[in-house]
This record gives sequence, C-alpha cells and structure tokens, in this order.
Amino acid sequence: MANEVNIYSPRYLAEVVRQTPAVHTYFRDTFFTNIKTFATERVDIDLVKGDRRMAAFVHPRVGGKVLKANGYQTESYKPPLINPYDVTTADQLMNRLPGEDLYSGMTPAQRAAQKLMEEYATLNDATTRREEDGGAGHRDRHHPHCGRGRERDHRLRPDQQENPDR
Repeated sequence: MANEVNIYSPRYLAEVVRQTPAVHTYFRDTFFTNIKTFATERVDIDLVKGDRRMAAFVHPRVGGKVLKANGYQTESYKPPLINPYDVTTADQLMNRLPGEDLYSGMTPAQRAAQKLMEEYATLNDATTRREEDGGAGHRDRHHPHCGRGRERDHRLRPDQQENPDR
C-alpha cells in the first residue's frame, strides 16, 4: 500500500510542498489605498457632486455671475460580512501534522498551536482573496467563460458551424 510506513526502512522527509498559490493583491493595493476601519454596522458617505463650471466673462461695470452651490447627498452602505472559519477536532491533533517528524514527540497542545497558526494564515488568505475579487470590479459571475471585464463572442466561426451538406 502506498501510505504504509515501514519503521525499519530509513526514510527522509525532504519538505512539505504547499500547493497554494501566493495571494496577489494588485487591485486592492493599487486602487484602494485609503482604507478606513469603522466599528459600526453601516457607514454613511456624503457625496458632493463635482462640476467643471467656468466663470463667466462680464462687463467691468456689470456685477459678476453667482455660481450656486450644488449641495450634497448622503448614501448609507452596509458592507457584506466575510467570516470564514475552519473546524478542528481533537482527532486531528492526535495524528502527525504535515511535515512533522515521525518521532518528534509533539504533544497535542503543541500540534494545536501549530495548526492554529496555519489555519489563521489560510483564513486570512481566503479573506484577502475575497477583498481582491471585490476590488477587481464587477464581472459576470453567472457565466463561467466571462473574464474580468471582457465579454466573449460565443458565435461560431464559419468553419466551426455544422454543415448539413458535408
């Protein structure tokens, strides 16, 4: 069997290979640098409409033109909750962790501490990926072939169409 360990054969664990790709945060780091954390469920934002009005030319003996204020509008936003979690059982802590030496002598409490650090990193990466996905903009999440902001042409080329004459 592939997973049997013969204690009489010398073995060496070279390394643990983690197959998780690194988290890239281009959109978050480039376009969302002004991060503000708040302790309330909702956040209000005052939107002031900008304009590009020009001052009018006037005659020296005639008064100037009044530029009226545009005012503002308050928008309220409730961000979605991101709350990933992982379940660890006591049975998992009784067995050797990936990369742990067969005869390391780690206690379940030491394994629990190591697993807690690994789970924190995993959940933090998952949250970061969700933030990056939100910052990447809106895309068609219901269509599996649509990329970020690009629409695909699903029409067949003439050479791909079925030809009943062939």
